[in-house]
Amino acid sequence: MSEADRRRLLRTEWGVVHQHPLDGLRRQVSAGGNIGERLMATGARHYGDIRATAQKWLEEVEIPANRIDDLPTTFSGGMQQRLQIARNLVTHPKLVFMDEPTGGLDVSVQARLLDLLRGLWWS
Repeated sequence: MSEADRRRLLRTEWGVVHQHPLDGLRRQVSAGGNIGERLMATGARHYGDIRATAQKWLEEVEIPANRIDDLPTTFSGGMQQRLQIARNLVTHPKLVFMDEPTGGLDVSVQARLLDLLRGLWWS
């Protein structure tokens, strides 16, 4: 597989959730921008639609929609991990790789995140 094909698959067909959330997020891009980049990689171009979808996914992963313009570095570790999950699931990839997505989180956040993943999986 060529490098170009691998990059295309990573942007469109596959999702990767890293153990350390900031490894999977662009630190200098807003939460909405992190989600929007994936949408644009699959052809979305209308700013209003991209922003509305990003707000919906922030709410899906229990991040207040009013944080859409905040940088990921201002989020807690649990929020960063949930943002990374929203960024990856927004395009409905066929395959998602997860490297210990709850590893660095406290137990109560781990449980909520796993419940959230189950809920998103079945919806």
